[in-house]
Amino acid sequence: MDIMTKYFDRYDLADALGVHVRTLDRWHRERRGPPRTIVGRQIMYRGEAVEEWLRANEQAAVRVPASARR
Repeated sequence: MDIMTKYFDRYDLADALGVHVRTLDRWHRERRGPPRTIVGRQIMYRGEAVEEWLRANEQAAVRVPASARR
């Protein structure tokens, strides 16, 4: 079993999320991105932690009353 198959590097995660690597860095500085781990000089994201972070950031759809639609 290769333990690293459960991890994304920052380039793979940025690609999967459709954002730039600098966005991941900014989210980390602002403490609002997924948790990360540093292995040597490599920044890694655990797939399970990313999924949890995505779930925690889900937002319910907002219902707009018919009278407000135009």
